[in-house]
Amino acid sequence: MDILSKVQAINAMNLDILVDDLVRGGIPKEEAAVAVERYRSFLTAVAAYPTETLVPSKLVDKVWHAHMLRPRVYFEDCMVALGQIVDHTPGVYGTPAYEAAYAMTRKLVSYGHTMPVDPYADHPMAGAECFREPGEGDEWPLVRSRASAA
Repeated sequence: MDILSKVQAINAMNLDILVDDLVRGGIPKEEAAVAVERYRSFLTAVAAYPTETLVPSKLVDKVWHAHMLRPRVYFEDCMVALGQIVDHTPGVYGTPAYEAAYAMTRKLVSYGHTMPVDPYADHPMAGAECFREPGEGDEWPLVRSRASAA
């Protein structure tokens, strides 16, 4: 799938339910809508830079978690738009790899200018305690087992 097709599929995702989920979690509706659009931009960066490790902001990570908490929707959205699950890797916070990925993310995502230089800043656009690592992750056996079961 080429990048244009991926971006079109990302833009076609109906993520309205995620806004509702965030609002139920206490985030004001306007902030939730902005967060979802930034998440869409994060996914676009994942599609455009498939070999880069990318760090979501704290706010974008809330949307990512809301999306993953709807596993069928998350799986289908990822597979249609990207051809693979976007793997969420925790346990990397505070490592040199995390800091390098955060600096790269600031350069690559459309909202990078809103992210503080310090990934550890007390700011909703600072780095979340995870990253997206490229390559085949543990999700691939799930994809294979689903195809086998069909």
